[in-house]
Amino acid sequence: MAELPLHPIQVAARRSGLSVELIRAWERRYHAVEPMRTRNQRRLYRDEDIERLRLLARATDAGRRIGDIARSSTAELQAMVEGDEQAAVLVPSLGSSRPRTDAVMEYFDRCLEAIDRMDPEQLAETLSDAEKNLVELFMQEDLIAPLIQHMQDECRNGTLRMAQKHMAEGVIRSHLLNYATRPGTGSAFRVVVAGGLSGTDELPLLRLAVATRAYGWRPIFLGAGLSADEIAYAAERSRALCTAIAAYPVDDPLLPNELRKLRRAIPEGHPILLHGSNLNLFEAVIDDTRIIPTQTFGELRLALGRMRLDAQADAEPA
Repeated sequence: MAELPLHPIQVAARRSGLSVELIRAWERRYHAVEPMRTRNQRRLYRDEDIERLRLLARATDAGRRIGDIARSSTAELQAMVEGDEQAAVLVPSLGSSRPRTDAVMEYFDRCLEAIDRMDPEQLAETLSDAEKNLVELFMQEDLIAPLIQHMQDECRNGTLRMAQKHMAEGVIRSHLLNYATRPGTGSAFRVVVAGGLSGTDELPLLRLAVATRAYGWRPIFLGAGLSADEIAYAAERSRALCTAIAAYPVDDPLLPNELRKLRRAIPEGHPILLHGSNLNLFEAVIDDTRIIPTQTFGELRLALGRMRLDAQADAEPA
């Protein structure tokens, strides 16, 4: 019987698309693969080890956490990856390339001019014009988010008055809410969007609602400050397929306990998403409650796609 070919870690890295350092870390922390060893402890990988690493790379690229999938069988990983990639196809694409920087800067400058003049009508008209020419998610990332950050910086520097900032935030909030709740999405997939009890700024929640709508869902926007029981009631009453919670502020001390209450109040089969730019502080509650973390719009898109695929499979007759 011929011996199976064995490969050094450099070959495994090249064929799997992972770095040598990451392969070692996955082995050490998660036992993702168990290579053979030479007498001097050099790692040697079989073809099936490399295929497993390749599947793990594709699964993590789709938004899954390595700690959740490292012990899955190769067959389970293959099914997982196929499902993720099929789900990504089901979710509407953005349908356009990222706008040119000069086009975005023109709108940015017009927004600053309106804010400086305390002209909410001009600001609203500029955002409306931008929406017609920019994909909504790109508009958020390239125009609205930098505009909000710019206003915060200028207020700290003393070059922008708080009155100007509050006026502008009101117009932006109105624009996002109008987009998120606009009739005619045609989607049967509803998602409740809410924040924690400590939240006072609804702009991050509105950006989350806009993202779900852009990906073909119907957001039910609740805002911040509601208890877990109220959010659970809204999910049940609206027959939502999932609930999305914005992790904002990022150090919200009340959020972990509220998430545990929400998990107990909502049926186990109802997915809960936690979306935020830095979820490290919430790792314990995510693990305890099996809440789905998403830190980018790309991860959110794939998570929603998987839910949509699961829902369609459940609806098919046996």
